[in-house]
Amino acid sequence: MKKQDFLLQDILSKDLPSDEEIKAYALESFAKEIDYSNQTELLTKLILNHSAIAERLEQVNKELMHNQEVLAEAQEIAMLGRWDMNPFLGTMIWSKSMYAILEIDSSTPASLNLYYSFVHPDDLEKVTAMFRAMFITQKPWTTRYRLLMKSGQVKWVQQR
Repeated sequence: MKKQDFLLQDILSKDLPSDEEIKAYALESFAKEIDYSNQTELLTKLILNHSAIAERLEQVNKELMHNQEVLAEAQEIAMLGRWDMNPFLGTMIWSKSMYAILEIDSSTPASLNLYYSFVHPDDLEKVTAMFRAMFITQKPWTTRYRLLMKSGQVKWVQQR
């Protein structure tokens, strides 16, 4: 039995292989396929591969940043706010347009309680009940309710 076969059997016989075991197996498998007789050629290939990956990563990052800017602009034009929440961690993230809708500074930490403070008092019970139901069922819902700004202005919200 080859050393590599033994390593594979050893890894597969355990319930969950560790990261180190997986890396060791991958390195051994990769190492047997490399011709080390021409180290200059190998080094050149590695550098070229690294450069190509770095260039592609830079391009993808630029595209992502552009797409984020376009999305933010579209949300602002359409007066759409977006938020994400992890109810288990109690963390919430708002889009810039969400802050604009609520007319508050974007450096203000997002929270469900802060959002509730903007819900019109006559709609608050309905909105909190729907949020609880959404977190429990993990199903989206659609409803309309009002936000009450600090200035006294009322804004209607279509929540989806």
